[in-house]
Amino acid sequence: MEAGKQQTYLIPLFNRRALLILGGWALAMIVASWRTADPADGFTENHEMNFALRCFVIGGWLGSIAASCWITSAVKQPAVRYGLQVALVLIGVTLFWFTFSDDPWLSTLVDMVGIVLSQNVVFAWIAVPRWNDPRESSQRRPHQFSIGDLIAMTTAFALLLTSARDLLPPIRAELYWPVLIGIWLTIPVATALLSQAILLATPRGGLARVILVGIVVALGSFAMAVFATELEFPIEWNDLFFLYVLYYMMVFIGFLATFAMTSFAGRISAKQVAVTESAGL
Repeated sequence: MEAGKQQTYLIPLFNRRALLILGGWALAMIVASWRTADPADGFTENHEMNFALRCFVIGGWLGSIAASCWITSAVKQPAVRYGLQVALVLIGVTLFWFTFSDDPWLSTLVDMVGIVLSQNVVFAWIAVPRWNDPRESSQRRPHQFSIGDLIAMTTAFALLLTSARDLLPPIRAELYWPVLIGIWLTIPVATALLSQAILLATPRGGLARVILVGIVVALGSFAMAVFATELEFPIEWNDLFFLYVLYYMMVFIGFLATFAMTSFAGRISAKQVAVTESAGL
């Protein structure tokens, strides 16, 4: 393997230092959720600003579910790890639904199951560092899946398709499903790039990943705004359209902010000895 195709990452550890940082972020999100749960309430007297902040909190909440599933990578046994992920998704989606009630519970569940399932695949495929990973660098390679991983992901995908059959799309089905699949694919890629950038042992290569994530967020927000108008062309470049762009962008930023904080906690708590991975991206 060529040295130029390798990247060195720190091993994130779930210890007291990481727990302190993540607990502080969780407390901030709880307070923000309490202040923004009611769309008529907020931090300011500006309705548009309050809704944008609410979108950030919604993204942060959903990002917390996905980030907590990443932290379960510290568990060695696949059955226990995926069992924890199922519990975290169910509890997180239920609490989210009780707090915001914007979308049906099943709709949010399908969204998050797809994101977490895709995240498991993407993170393993491009070798995003696992929490508390004890393996030496010679044992760590991208694109590795155990038999347990494959069985669990196949089962989860089958359950996802079964649940999706009972889902009533909020917009036309021919628009909803391509958008949802796009979200399942792009969000885990963006969070993987951001997590890798923060966990790099040296800054080289990190800035390029962050810029790429920014491009994904900008393009994704624009695309979501277009689909929110149900592809009515020509697009009216008015204040409402750009508010859609802003709101979707705040959801993405909130989601990624939680992963950034999680990765930062992992970096602060990491072992001084780094591991070398093949650079997937």
